[in-house]
Amino acid sequence: MTAMALLIVLGLSLLGALAWRRLQPSFHPLPEGSTLREGVLVALAGFLGTELVFGLLARMIGLSDEPSLRIVLILRSVAGLILVGLTVALLAARGSVGALGLRRAGGPPAPLVAVVAWLAFFPVVMAVSWANAELHEALGSDMQPQNWLAGFLDSPEARSSPLTWLSMVAVLPFCEEVFFRGGLYGGLRRVLSAPLAAALSAVAFGLVHDPTYMLPTAVLGAALALLYERTGSLAAPVCFHALHNGVTLAMVNSHPELVN
Repeated sequence: MTAMALLIVLGLSLLGALAWRRLQPSFHPLPEGSTLREGVLVALAGFLGTELVFGLLARMIGLSDEPSLRIVLILRSVAGLILVGLTVALLAARGSVGALGLRRAGGPPAPLVAVVAWLAFFPVVMAVSWANAELHEALGSDMQPQNWLAGFLDSPEARSSPLTWLSMVAVLPFCEEVFFRGGLYGGLRRVLSAPLAAALSAVAFGLVHDPTYMLPTAVLGAALALLYERTGSLAAPVCFHALHNGVTLAMVNSHPELVN
């Protein structure tokens, strides 16, 4: 990264941090005991259920051994939405959808909070990603690009498909926030302090993604959990996650050399 680019990043991060400090007094933090008591089970059922439904859908359409990324993402998005829909329907029947984090945040608009938080957090992402790369180099590990980014770059069909972008930027982040922050973090938060619940849910978030990039993914998961804690709703974490994925995709799509 050039010195000019670094200055721009640091400048934007400073603006984000100042704006966060300005907005923070108007947040509505997560009330104690307001999360889903059985959230860990909901998260586990959501994760396993999504894999099961994905497998069923893949079998129904006769998915090949080497399927296109676009088709895989569409099927995963459909599977995720089915499980989220079933979860919301079951919780709605007992009047506890809000305990999953699907409630109005109050305070500043969620997209604004997400942009401000992401700007403030971006240097942390860069620093942790650099540390992760240095760690793998020290261990003599051959560090390959993240699986989903490599697949995205290797597939012109996926790069040009609106459904690919919709899946990776909107649908999958939404489903992950419902199960990982609304379910897993919410359930852990009933019995643990916010920092410890965020750390444990972040480790789980990192483990289900590319193992090589577990550290940066876990740090992202921790940031999303603490954003949920500070705002009391999944609205800002969903927007933050979508922004993060969207910016990442846009950057590697225009500059593929960034992942090599």
